[in-house]
Amino acid sequence: SSKREVLKPVGHLQSLVSIREIAKEVGGTAFANVSNIVEPVRTKRALTVKWIHKVGLAAERDGHLLVARKRGLDTYILPGGKPEGEETDLQTLAREVTEELGCAIEKPFLRGVFKDIAAGASGTVVVVRLYSANIIGEPKPCSEIVELAWIDMKKPGVKLAPSIANGILPYLRRNKNQANSRMKAGSQSLQGIFESI
Repeated sequence: SSKREVLKPVGHLQSLVSIREIAKEVGGTAFANVSNIVEPVRTKRALTVKWIHKVGLAAERDGHLLVARKRGLDTYILPGGKPEGEETDLQTLAREVTEELGCAIEKPFLRGVFKDIAAGASGTVVVVRLYSANIIGEPKPCSEIVELAWIDMKKPGVKLAPSIANGILPYLRRNKNQANSRMKAGSQSLQGIFESI
């Protein structure tokens, strides 16, 4: 039997057609294999996929990752957000961390780029350019953020956005020492490498 790559978790039956098509469109990057696939109902509607680009912060501390929950969502996401105007990734990250956490960052560096279904938005693919950085100050929920949590990277215990659960968290667990050595060495920005994604 052949393995099929699909997105996980699936929110509801109506989104299965979109998820199957998006998985094919994105090419399986950072997706998880699951065995209990429900075949989607075929429809004659044309599929429209919306793509959003975000910059995310992987703030790690003693085997824990900082995640945030926005007002109206039951899913935890990374601090960060969408660029405004002509902002660079690092300008976006600094602004979002200030707005959402009331903190600043130092020594940011690019960890990778991850794609998956956007949290709370079936039919939308999110592309996350992931940075690690030191946080200056004690994070507290600000703006649209209502809750922060330092989750155990081995056993999160909360509902995470698909991009975190399927791609980012497994990557961070595998590459734990990379962040530590880069933080000590100082910042080496790779700004612009993935701007075309």
